[in-house]
Amino acid sequence: MSTTITTPWTSAKFLAGSHRLAAAYLQQKVLAILADRVTIRRFLPFVGDPSGSGSDTWRQLYSQLGPGIPMESVAEAGTLTAIGITVDYRDIALGRHGLEAHESFLGQITGRPGLDMDLDMLAGAVIETYEAEFMDSVATILATASTSVGTSGSDMVMDDLYDATYFFDLQDGFEGDLIGVLHGRQIADLKESKRGEPADWVRAEDQVAFKAPGFQGMILNVNMFKSNRVTSDGTDRKGAVFGPRAIAYAAARAGIQRVKGLSSNAILLNEPGIILDWDSDSNGALSKFFANAWYGLAIGDQGQKEICGVNTDA
Repeated sequence: MSTTITTPWTSAKFLAGSHRLAAAYLQQKVLAILADRVTIRRFLPFVGDPSGSGSDTWRQLYSQLGPGIPMESVAEAGTLTAIGITVDYRDIALGRHGLEAHESFLGQITGRPGLDMDLDMLAGAVIETYEAEFMDSVATILATASTSVGTSGSDMVMDDLYDATYFFDLQDGFEGDLIGVLHGRQIADLKESKRGEPADWVRAEDQVAFKAPGFQGMILNVNMFKSNRVTSDGTDRKGAVFGPRAIAYAAARAGIQRVKGLSSNAILLNEPGIILDWDSDSNGALSKFFANAWYGLAIGDQGQKEICGVNTDA
C-alpha cells in the first residue's frame, strides 16, 4: 500500500549524526502517547511474544475448569465422581501489517522546518495508523462470533444492547468489564432509540454518555467504542459486546532487534513493536517512509462464551 503525505516532513535530524537521539526521543514520545490514549488494544490481554520461539504462532493453553465445574459435596468415606477435563488451546498466528508513504523532494525543500512532518507529528501519525489497523483486525474477528443479537435489516435499538448484556448475565462465572465495538451507524441508531426511552430510563449520566469518535464512554456498564471499520456484509453491520478474556493477542516485540540489513535510518519501537525506516529514490525525487509491525488475534472456543455479536442494519 502506498500513501502520499500531503504535508512534507522536514526534520533534518532524521539523517544527521544525532539519529540515535532522535530514535530515543521518538520511542519516548510514542510511549507517552500510548499511556494517554484509551484504545481497544489496552482492553485485550497480551498473551505472548513469539520472538525466538521458532514459530510464528503463539499457542495459549487452557482447561475448562472453573465455575462451570464445581467440586462435589461428598461424605468423608464417599467416592468422587470422575469428570473429564478438556484441555483446549487457541493458536494466535502473527501477520505483517505495513505502511509505505512517499514524499517528494520538492515538498521537503519548500517545507517549513519544525512546522510540518517533524518527530512529534510522526510519532502521533504512526500510533494513530497502528491503532486504526489494530481496530480493523478486532472488527474483522468480531464478525465471527457464534452468538449474536439484533434483527437483520433493522436499525439498532436499546433493546439490542440490553439483549447483548443479558448474554453475559446468563454465563456461569463471567468476570470483568464488558467491552463493545459498534459501527457509527449503529451508534447513531442507538442514540435515536435512546431519544424515545422514558426520561427516567437511567439516572446515572455516565451510563448514557455518547462522546466523540473512538471511545464512547460507558453505556449500560459497557466500555463502548465506535469504529467504522466494523464489518458489513451489505445487509448488516457486525458489531459485538465481549468480555476482556474473549479475544487475546500476541505481537513480535523483542525480536525486532534481531532484524538484519536495516538501514542506518531505522528506528525500532519495541512498544508496540514497530520498525520504522526511510529510503530515498533519486530517480523519482522521492523520500520513502516505511512502517512494519507483526501481531495476531484469536478468539478460541472457550472465548466464544464471552462474546456476543450485535448484527443490525447497515
